[in-house]
Amino acid sequence: MGSDLAAETVTRSLDYGYALTLTTLAGLATVLGGFIVAAQDAVTQHSLGIYQAAAAGFMLSVTAFDLIPEVFETASSKLVAAAYFFGGVIAFIALGKVLPEPDLERFLKQASEYSHGGIAPAATGCDTEDPSAGDRANEHTRASRLAILKSGFLTTVAIAAHNLFEGICVCVASMDRKEFGIPLAVAIALHNIPEGICVAVIAYAATSSRSIAVLMSLVSGLTEPLGVGVVALLTKDVFGPDIISDMLALVAGIMAAISCFELLPSAYRLSGTKSTLLAVLFTAVLMYALLELVHALSS
Repeated sequence: MGSDLAAETVTRSLDYGYALTLTTLAGLATVLGGFIVAAQDAVTQHSLGIYQAAAAGFMLSVTAFDLIPEVFETASSKLVAAAYFFGGVIAFIALGKVLPEPDLERFLKQASEYSHGGIAPAATGCDTEDPSAGDRANEHTRASRLAILKSGFLTTVAIAAHNLFEGICVCVASMDRKEFGIPLAVAIALHNIPEGICVAVIAYAATSSRSIAVLMSLVSGLTEPLGVGVVALLTKDVFGPDIISDMLALVAGIMAAISCFELLPSAYRLSGTKSTLLAVLFTAVLMYALLELVHALSS
């Protein structure tokens, strides 16, 4: 009995380590967004919309072809599973009311007011006859920097909170079967890239520093691995089959809500209908193929 308990404890510890690895990698995808901003002078709305649509395609594919079939196959009650699914949808909507997702379009427009992502030098006002013109321009520059830096800080906090929630989702999925965690982590990682761009473009506009932009995008993604710790604390190492099935249904509802209420509307606004539909279709098929490959390798 003692050896069986020890073996079970080791297995769960390994599961937590695996979940921690996946959530860390998914969280670090925000840094890719930072590097994209650092590597080019401007980030277009269209490219951001494509990222959003691609993430939606991945998430919808994982939800429809992996999470939901597993939930209804293993759930003791389909009615309870459906309740948890819609509970996940409601939970995400409630979270969006408390911590709304940052508006990428608004922040891009805000940053585009400044040259090359940074605020234009105040010296442009120094050639006038009025000696105070330069002082007024400098004061305007400082005020603009502070305003956009404040927006960047609030954006980083909001995205960090969302990433913690997403880390919990990846952890729960990977605790059931390891192959569940991989596609979900890939989908969330792709979703994190435009979030990292959002943080980085604001930091770059406020500071004109590429290194600070990358650092801020990194900070926003570091909360994702903390989701594993939250799951470990809340469950106290008690994971029965029914609990996992119910939590997977909750995760499926959250992923569906993220795709339908956040990613797709944003992608439509930024990239247009045609580009959004093509990106969603392509990535959904790609994720389905990845799921089939993962299942084939694990069987």
